[in-house]
Amino acid sequence: MRSAALALLVLGSACVELSAPPCTSAGRCLAGFECVAGQCLECVPGGCGGYQVLAVGPGGGVVCSDDQACVTIPAGALFDGAAIWARRAAVQSTVSVEPRSAIYEFGPSDAVFSMNVQISLPISPSASTEQVRVYRLTGEGATPLEGSAEPTKASGASIGLGLFVAGRAP
Repeated sequence: MRSAALALLVLGSACVELSAPPCTSAGRCLAGFECVAGQCLECVPGGCGGYQVLAVGPGGGVVCSDDQACVTIPAGALFDGAAIWARRAAVQSTVSVEPRSAIYEFGPSDAVFSMNVQISLPISPSASTEQVRVYRLTGEGATPLEGSAEPTKASGASIGLGLFVAGRAP
């Protein structure tokens, strides 16, 4: 019995290591994860919640996190509808830029757009924003996006979703 429980624990842990395992039919996930748009996503530090999810169709739409990090999807960017989410990322790792914001996650990361979407992130208030950019974070590093910054917000154009941070190049 004990070895069966251990095997179940190991198998259950392996499911969590997937990028986004599906929720159960009852909308449940393992502890530390929450069901968002049918996928089990890791909770942010401090607890679950904080995802803002919106069904966006070909007409476009805006999805913002609780603290106003937003993705604006223009009309025609999606051919079919998709559940798009925004939140402060569970991972607040070290990045290769001088951060001016928290790291935010917009998903799903495999969403396909026919044109750029606009990523807008709240930044620490600053009078000097000329070098502040939004960066897309991938396994290969931080890629700056074309865009601009204002005293409390940085924006950039991206063809996909994923992890983003506002900052200055070192």
